[in-house]
Amino acid sequence: MMIPRQRSVFAACIVFLLVSATGCQPPGAPAPRNWNPLFDPLPADVDLSRHTRFVVERLVASTQQRINRRDPILVATVANVDNLETSSTFGRILSEHIASQLAQLGYNVSEIKLRNNFLVRNKAGEFMISRDLKNLKWAKSAQAVVTGTYGAGNSVVFVSLRVVRFSDSQIIGSHDYSLPIGMNTRYLLRGSSAQF
Repeated sequence: MMIPRQRSVFAACIVFLLVSATGCQPPGAPAPRNWNPLFDPLPADVDLSRHTRFVVERLVASTQQRINRRDPILVATVANVDNLETSSTFGRILSEHIASQLAQLGYNVSEIKLRNNFLVRNKAGEFMISRDLKNLKWAKSAQAVVTGTYGAGNSVVFVSLRVVRFSDSQIIGSHDYSLPIGMNTRYLLRGSSAQF
């Protein structure tokens, strides 16, 4: 049997756990499915900017020298894999980071906001560059387009990036990875169905 002092300390601990667990959830962001705030604390977020540099280095390395630093590279908005016409704050900021990191590595990145509705998927599920994009004068000098998708799971978000050669729509590089859905990532993923 607990004495009054032990009961008050126990009650205070429970209140602290409840306040801490619910206080870390940003407004308007739904909790992951099957998430229990008492027993399943949210994982820590990674530093998205620093992690994206590592990802871009791996992505560039995967092309095996088939892109050069002089010819322009376009970067498309990373789209929601469930609907390629939509993205979120997460997809847009990830695209911005990819473009920034490519530029810091010395690549010629054209400053545009390339929407994914310029890209289509063929029957094999690979990205192809649409005629609409190829007909744009400012895009004709591009050697490649960086595009990709993301899909949010219960506790991680999966990201798949591709480097697509502009001339023939062939995938010449790729990198797949996942990130834990911490407080900030979950907040960025909210509104994943928002149109571009």
